[in-house]
Amino acid sequence: QIANASTNGGHAARITLEGTNGYVGIHTSAPTHSLEVSGDFKATEEVILGTTSTDLGSGTTSTLTPASSVHLLTATSITAGAEGMHIMTLASGTSAGQILKIIMNTTTNNQPIMISPANILGSYSVIAIENDKQGAAFEFIWNGSKWVIMNNNSLATIG
Repeated sequence: QIANASTNGGHAARITLEGTNGYVGIHTSAPTHSLEVSGDFKATEEVILGTTSTDLGSGTTSTLTPASSVHLLTATSITAGAEGMHIMTLASGTSAGQILKIIMNTTTNNQPIMISPANILGSYSVIAIENDKQGAAFEFIWNGSKWVIMNNNSLATIG
C-alpha cells in the first residue's frame, strides 16, 4: 500500500497494489477488480467500455452472459420457437451497479427477439427487438438481484 495508516500520519490507504491477482485499488485497501476506485473519478477523455461480439447461435432460445459492458449481438441464424419469436434470457450480473448495453449489430434472420422478463425487475409483457432492427439497443443496470431497464432506443420495444 502507498500512504497507508502506518506510514502516512494515520491516513487511510490511497493506492493499493493487491499481490495475488494484481488488482489496483484507489482509496480502498482490498480491491476485488482489476481497477477499483472508491469514490468519484474524473476522465478528461472518453471512457471506453469493454465490448464483446456475441452470436446468439441458431436455436429458438439463447442466454446472454454479461462478459463485458457492451454486447454487439449477431443473430443471423436464430430461429423462432412456439411463441413465434426467439427468446433470449439475461444471465445474472456479477455485482450491483454493473452496466449492460445490448446492441443489435446484424439482421435477425427475419425473427423477432423477446428478452425474457424472468431476470428483470418490474412487470413487463414485452421487451423485444422486432424483425431485423439493426441498431436496436437496450441499457440495463444490475441491482444485485435483477436487471433494471435504464433505457432503450426507438428500435427496441418495451411494454
